[in-house]
Amino acid sequence: MRTLAALVCAAEALTLVGFCAFYLYELTRGASADAGRAAVSALLIALVGVGLGVMARAWWRGAGWPNTPTVVWNVLLLPVALSLVQSDHTLIGLVVAVVALTAILAAIRARIVEPDGEDPDHTRA
Repeated sequence: MRTLAALVCAAEALTLVGFCAFYLYELTRGASADAGRAAVSALLIALVGVGLGVMARAWWRGAGWPNTPTVVWNVLLLPVALSLVQSDHTLIGLVVAVVALTAILAAIRARIVEPDGEDPDHTRA
């Protein structure tokens, strides 16, 4: 499950980096009505993307700390998915919901003690 959690976090990070690039592209073209808002949005999106990238790397390395941030981030995505569905972007909303639920379940299942009775989070740093 750690691998799945890492893959989902990495995919989310790459998606956000793509959105950041899009915001910066729009900013350089002058297509944004408010340059300040677009710049701050790009910065926030980049910070969350980097955070998700760090979490993905931690999942890959077997660390236990990304569990809670992964669950929290993806729980916060569920209202976003609902909002997308309600605003006639059903397919995108469903994709966001499925990705978020997959990450939540993977993070929770990664915390389950292994069959030999050892907690995987305490075997690696």
